[in-house]
Amino acid sequence: MTLVFMLGPHAHGEVMGCNTVLRELVVPPKMTAYCVRLRAGAFRFFSHIDVSELTDQTVPMGQWVPNLEKLCQPMRYAESFHERNIILQRFVDKLDGKCFYINEKLQKSIDFIKDREGILKIQSLADEVECTTRYLSRIFLQHVGVATKMYCQIYQLNASLQSILETRPKSLLDTSITYGYVDQTHMNRVYRKFLFCTAYELKNYGLKDMSRIERLMDPDPSMLEFKPPYFLRATTL
Repeated sequence: MTLVFMLGPHAHGEVMGCNTVLRELVVPPKMTAYCVRLRAGAFRFFSHIDVSELTDQTVPMGQWVPNLEKLCQPMRYAESFHERNIILQRFVDKLDGKCFYINEKLQKSIDFIKDREGILKIQSLADEVECTTRYLSRIFLQHVGVATKMYCQIYQLNASLQSILETRPKSLLDTSITYGYVDQTHMNRVYRKFLFCTAYELKNYGLKDMSRIERLMDPDPSMLEFKPPYFLRATTL
């Protein structure tokens, strides 16, 4: 999930649910977009809703964030991304975090998926965290916005996409096998599903405009290279 603050003469905020397909963020003229991606479950700082209700949706932030205008104004005049981070951090620290908790099985699952780059069977993951696949899917829908299998597919795509963009391999077949796909055709089918293009097209043409290729979920915010910085890692978010 992502908090999007549009800063300018008419500042406002939006909440973007978990993305299952590539989406572009349109920034109006004379506005600056400050965006924060939340850790899994962190939206409960603002609301206890099942976040799957917001998957692939963009909705006004005001219904969950009190005094949004007062929050946006200092962000608008802040001189750096880091300064905006501090402003938001102080705001969140004042919220009542009683409804926020970290589901241990969810966090353990996400860590395991990260270590395996999404290449694993859901039953194996459920066995690892000692729960049923049904329960695992339910907590992913509640706290992340997508089912476990979808999350793994996106993470797997992220890993292969990063490798393709960084190394521009001669053989995409080798890349597909390395990242757990049956073959290149299988990998291209997944790329069309999420990114509306093939891995080959990204390899040969996507590099000219990397700003349009936003990874759907960020394996590690500190590793992203998009400018201005797009993700905030904070201990309480």
